[in-house]
Amino acid sequence: MRLDVPGVVLMSPGLALTLWGISNAGSGASLTAPMVWAPLVLGLVMVTAFVRRSLRAEHPLLDLTILRLRGYRNAILLAVFFQAAFTADLLLLPAYFQQVRGLGAMAAGFFIAPTGLGALISMPIASNLVDRLPAGRVVPFGMTAMFASVLALTQVGADTSLWWLGAVLMVQGLGIGGTMMPVSTAALQAVDREEVGNATTLFNIGQQVFGAVGIAIVSVLLALFLAATDSGAAAVAGELSGAELTTGLAQAAGAFGRAFWMPTISMALALFMSFRLPMRRERATIPDVS
Repeated sequence: MRLDVPGVVLMSPGLALTLWGISNAGSGASLTAPMVWAPLVLGLVMVTAFVRRSLRAEHPLLDLTILRLRGYRNAILLAVFFQAAFTADLLLLPAYFQQVRGLGAMAAGFFIAPTGLGALISMPIASNLVDRLPAGRVVPFGMTAMFASVLALTQVGADTSLWWLGAVLMVQGLGIGGTMMPVSTAALQAVDREEVGNATTLFNIGQQVFGAVGIAIVSVLLALFLAATDSGAAAVAGELSGAELTTGLAQAAGAFGRAFWMPTISMALALFMSFRLPMRRERATIPDVS
């Protein structure tokens, strides 16, 4: 089988340019700046051309016809919504603990640790269940925990109980352990054995791209929300003291709470998709559209 050279030329630079434009937007550059829109537009054009070629070529670099399988399509949609929300959440949490609560990097890591502990508890349980049950009967429980935890984080304030936050992050960890592996398992169970390599590659690309998208979107939103406050941005920058600092940190906490709505909405979409996963084990065949 020949290497799909046009596919390589379109996909690799196209994804790189798209992610570059997204990263520039997430780092604070204006959306109208050439360093944002130029690589983003060019990258999206190349990716679109790659998709068109992949759907028509006899031996494409990445066979996108696999997305016609409903079980796989639903699993990858869940995965990309989840990844966008998860990466945004991972960006906001340490920033909140350090900039609003005044914790050092070590202390912030300590208070985020319940997430890992929750995942450690639920992951082996979910792995055992998904070996015996269809993913559609396992994943919704983990996704419900994830959605509830991120939704709770929209209510953070400058003096929110750290014990309460620890409990929320424990629930989030339980959701992570009950979601990530079962979803990838559901995706691979939906395809034939010879399609596993192609399915895994597409699954990983989708997660990486949407993870970067989630970071960029929430970074821009947080910057906008902080800029809209009277003294929130100055407070997190360490430019205030006394009563002004207290007021500024309260405003900054509100900005973080509003920013958490982005991963909450994305997680809600992932939760919706979790109810569309297969409720029984079966392998589908890619329909013949020739």
